[in-house]
Amino acid sequence: MLYRRAGKGTFVAKCHIGRDLLTFSGFSEEAVARGFRPGTRHVTVDWRSADAAVAAALDVPTDESVLTIERLRTIDDEVVAVETVSFVAAIGRHMEKFDLAD
Repeated sequence: MLYRRAGKGTFVAKCHIGRDLLTFSGFSEEAVARGFRPGTRHVTVDWRSADAAVAAALDVPTDESVLTIERLRTIDDEVVAVETVSFVAAIGRHMEKFDLAD
């Protein structure tokens, strides 16, 4: 898409990656559906003590052990998101069994 600025010229607009808020799909699934190549550049998976914000969001006591996953999400090899997700222990034990790189 092109756009013009008076007195400046015509420029190529960056591709806008929107998200339909009425549906929910995974990052990779959404990227592929839009013709992009999704990826994960880095993954950290570890057990941490829940800080006040995580404890409140998950409705667990502060300092309870939660599984935290941090990933750099990419589209066509460009980092577009930093993703941090925390799970209560009961779910976290199951999450560790999956390949979390995608």
